[in-house]
Amino acid sequence: NLLSSFEKDAFKYFNTLEVLDLSFNSIQVQNETLSHLLKLKEIYLNDNEISSLNLECFLCQSIYLELMDVSNNLIETIQRSVFKNLANLKKLYLNGNKFLIMSKEMFNTIFLSNLTRLDLSYNPISEIDAYSFQMLESLKSFEMKYIGSRLRLKSMTFYGLNRVKEFNVM
Repeated sequence: NLLSSFEKDAFKYFNTLEVLDLSFNSIQVQNETLSHLLKLKEIYLNDNEISSLNLECFLCQSIYLELMDVSNNLIETIQRSVFKNLANLKKLYLNGNKFLIMSKEMFNTIFLSNLTRLDLSYNPISEIDAYSFQMLESLKSFEMKYIGSRLRLKSMTFYGLNRVKEFNVM
């Protein structure tokens, strides 16, 4: 696909939209461009050129969002506030990005307490802070395949993942 950008109000009139697939484009999400999508349940932004996720440009008002796929982009870090008001988020795909360090601030938020699936595979992760996943109380599937060859795990890295039924780390 050839979509590289869209104006702030491009999706203004899609106020009942539940699924949005903008994958395999050259998109760099701009501030507030997706904030009108109040009923959105699934968003696919995989395989684009998104370099960061911040509250101003993302779906801060989409309280119904259950699935977010931002895999295969250029994301290095996530502001913790991105997940504010995303309390219904169940599946989060962050695989194939540029994460080097997973700080405990990235996922330690009450807003991700309903997350059941997290995929961090294919990131060049070299360090994961202790207690990084402790707030992910509902997580059942955790994938971290083919990550950096120099990964250092701290003793309490996976603390709190006691409900995980599928754990894939290669």
